[in-house]
Amino acid sequence: MEETKFNATVAVDLEESDINEPQDQQNISEEYLDLLEDQYERYAADCESAMDKALLSINILNKAFEHSDEGNPFDRIEHRLKKFKSVKGKCRDRGYALTLESIVENIRDVAGIRIITKYLDEVNIIKEMIFKIPDINVISVKDYIESPKKNGYKSIHLNCQVGIYDPLNGSRMRPVEIQIRSETMHLWASHDHDLIYKNEIKPQEIEDELLDIAESCDKFESRFINLRNKVRALKKAESN
Repeated sequence: MEETKFNATVAVDLEESDINEPQDQQNISEEYLDLLEDQYERYAADCESAMDKALLSINILNKAFEHSDEGNPFDRIEHRLKKFKSVKGKCRDRGYALTLESIVENIRDVAGIRIITKYLDEVNIIKEMIFKIPDINVISVKDYIESPKKNGYKSIHLNCQVGIYDPLNGSRMRPVEIQIRSETMHLWASHDHDLIYKNEIKPQEIEDELLDIAESCDKFESRFINLRNKVRALKKAESN
């Protein structure tokens, strides 16, 4: 699918060293990996700070909806920071050079936030609110709801930049990926992760059945929204 992109300035400071030289992943020394991991942990700490800043703004939004008559579109908010082992594997699987410069350029989800909604129509509501947060600069959008992946995966991914500051290193921008999906999408994705991704196998029969389940989930999404709207209408009628 095509990626919708937005203009932004991304500032990244990399130390000059051989960790930015191309490496043959078949012949990497333990010494090199130790050095790269140390540099990665320092970079990841920056990404974590950016994630914490984004989470603060998102949690303020969540709080604002707690007493809304229309309900809260936020069901729950999750977050995680990629370990070096995971990043190393992603570089290997996607053919990226195993250097700090390559990680910074290619791995945009070192820090990740996932927002889960109860209903499908709440996903875009939250997406539009994220765009209005001054501290979160949305660089690009991948809309896998409008254009699902071939395996049936659906979600919205926002590739963001968040500014951080400390007196030792000054100001800089760091990436944070924000995923937004409904509870039904999250349930499907969790099973796909458990059955396919974790086992590192892709039997066609299992993939076909998961795709069929994903298509069935679309019907559930619409029915849940209809039920919610009926309940809200009944409550409104009772209060009048």
